[in-house]
Amino acid sequence: MNLFFRKLFIFTFVIFCCTFALKDNAVHAAINSATQLTLNQIHKGKLQNSGDKDFYKVVVPSNGNVSLSVKQQHGAYWYGSILNSKGEVYEDIHTDGSEFAKGYATTQVGLPKGTYYIEIESSYEAYGKPYEIKAGFTASNNYEKEFNNNLTTANSINLNQTYKGSLKDTNDEDFYKVVVPSDGNVSLSVKQQHGAYWYGSILNSKGEVYEDIHTDGSESVEGYAVTQVAYLKELITYKLKILLMPMINLMK
Repeated sequence: MNLFFRKLFIFTFVIFCCTFALKDNAVHAAINSATQLTLNQIHKGKLQNSGDKDFYKVVVPSNGNVSLSVKQQHGAYWYGSILNSKGEVYEDIHTDGSEFAKGYATTQVGLPKGTYYIEIESSYEAYGKPYEIKAGFTASNNYEKEFNNNLTTANSINLNQTYKGSLKDTNDEDFYKVVVPSDGNVSLSVKQQHGAYWYGSILNSKGEVYEDIHTDGSESVEGYAVTQVAYLKELITYKLKILLMPMINLMK
């Protein structure tokens, strides 16, 4: 590599590093100055330009489900996300700005007691237009808790209870683990929903699949897709690869 190109490469590398660092610092600075939102109340705001981002702080009083709802409006497309203090995204949403858009775009995630953040920005043509958001909260232990994307970080859950979860994208996977107290049959039930096709599987601690199921997302679908397997007493992990908002019912 000649001297000119070596210098050019070093310069480009330094510029990229500085750009990423500045972006990261800007997010942390915005988080530190975030406006606190009152849970379960509507808040209105406005983005000043296409590069503007609004950050809000949410204090969660106990373990439970945190939701973000953004009112949809014709001609405006907003992007919203739920973050931790490091700027890591738990869940995000895009609103619909089409001609017949109405209601709210909503996402939710199970989180432990603590402080979290909401980011609102323009996805397309949303700056200069008032937006309306609400941070909701429901106290419960029966929600997916991020991040639970592998066997090591699987959520511990109880038998014979219903749990709710969600995924950020098609590459996300949710893992849960339960302890079976004695020999017997264990079943996995996933609630079916029109337009959504979920895959669920029952694994051991090595990731080996015992049984799996696919839900039906057809128009007239109802009820649960169910599979079951006979187990000796051991630690069992349920892996649920889900794409929307299923209700998960683990029964023995």
